[in-house]
Amino acid sequence: MLNNIIISTMNKSNKKKEAIEQILDKFEDYLKSEDRKPLKVLNDSSAYTYRNQLKSVFCVREAFLTNENICSDYAPNANAAMNFLDLMPKLINNGNEAECNYGIVKLISDTKKIKDKYNWKENRKKNLGTYLSAFLEFIEKAINNKDNNKDYFQIKKVCKGLKLTAADRALLKGIKEGELYTYNILKTKFKSRLRSQDRVSGDKIWLPLRFIAKIYSTYVKKQKIKKNAYLEWLNSLVDSIYIHYYDDDRKINHVSFGSDVSLLLKKVDKNKELYNVFVRFKDNEKSYTVLTPTGKGNEKEEMQVTGINSIAIDHVIPIDKTLRDLENELNELKKISDAYKELQEKDNPEEAMDASIQSLLNKIKWENLEDNLDKIRDHGPLRLMASKHNTQKSNGETFIEIRKDDRDNYYGILSKNVHYKCIENMTLYQNLKENGISRVCINEVPGENIDKIENFDIRDIIDLI
Repeated sequence: MLNNIIISTMNKSNKKKEAIEQILDKFEDYLKSEDRKPLKVLNDSSAYTYRNQLKSVFCVREAFLTNENICSDYAPNANAAMNFLDLMPKLINNGNEAECNYGIVKLISDTKKIKDKYNWKENRKKNLGTYLSAFLEFIEKAINNKDNNKDYFQIKKVCKGLKLTAADRALLKGIKEGELYTYNILKTKFKSRLRSQDRVSGDKIWLPLRFIAKIYSTYVKKQKIKKNAYLEWLNSLVDSIYIHYYDDDRKINHVSFGSDVSLLLKKVDKNKELYNVFVRFKDNEKSYTVLTPTGKGNEKEEMQVTGINSIAIDHVIPIDKTLRDLENELNELKKISDAYKELQEKDNPEEAMDASIQSLLNKIKWENLEDNLDKIRDHGPLRLMASKHNTQKSNGETFIEIRKDDRDNYYGILSKNVHYKCIENMTLYQNLKENGISRVCINEVPGENIDKIENFDIRDIIDLI
């Protein structure tokens, strides 16, 4: 039922993201305005820092979910507080005004009480606590003075049409068992991980993502444009991540992250920090067991992790292979790669970075660079994987070859020239319609190499590999 969900970001998700960003714009303006007095009015740089770091606040799991740090009366509401940025826009203007007014007031109140129970200073997160206090102050002022507050009316306008999902309603009722992470907080986490995954080694084109981020940031500021194509690319990358799960028929299925999913973590045993992982869909109250590839051929097992940070993002096709396969199609990225390699040969690369970026601004063809990044994204899919398996996985491909026969059977070849006793030249393979079962055969594995099939897309068999 869900395996045909389109990877691309959906219109409603775009609107939701737009609402959050516009609310944060208003927050930044508020911090610089006289409306904040008698509290300190901030300068542009400080206000931007508050705005930019606010999403990190809601990624501090222990601030909201470690029950020892919060009053037990508010423990069931900790999940809602942690997902504040996702819930708040939907509550501000959503159908039943009385219900939503009660919901937003309660959400603010519970979040403040939970915040006050957490020792931000002792946990070396004092600044994050300050950012959260300022944001709650801003939202509370807007809500309490909504009849005469232009910011409130503008916020309400951008939130129009957003709807609470089944997962959202579960959060607002209070999750007594487990940790529920909604789309936006997960997106912040996953995007942060992807943007730091530099590939800066080997005799190939390098992919220095943090350097590329600085180039785009400089370009956007210099040209005074609103669109940051690099951030949009990162968003599309996150939205394309696959999640494997058992469907109602206990078959392996998948959903793309961009269809607005939530992840629920439930303890395997109350005495152990080990969690089973479940996926929840936007308009469905059911939870489905998430599966992780193990790196042993196409084997998948139920995902168990020590926490949300133990869920990794797996490149189905190793990124190094992608960069090698596409080498002749990445001309703009090559300019950046060459410049970055030159920087690394200098005694003080950081000091020379600004000059290198300024030089690149005049050389880069921006539309072509966007096309290069899109080619990298489209070459190989991403999926969620338990980090314990991800760290064991080598940088090579799982199968040396995948074949398709005329009956639409797929076979993954793990190894050739296998010897056993007096039998030589056997092949170790898997029938990909089976989960993790390896076999050997003396004869040639049937079918055609999928690399030679025109327009074949590995995503079409994502549940089989």
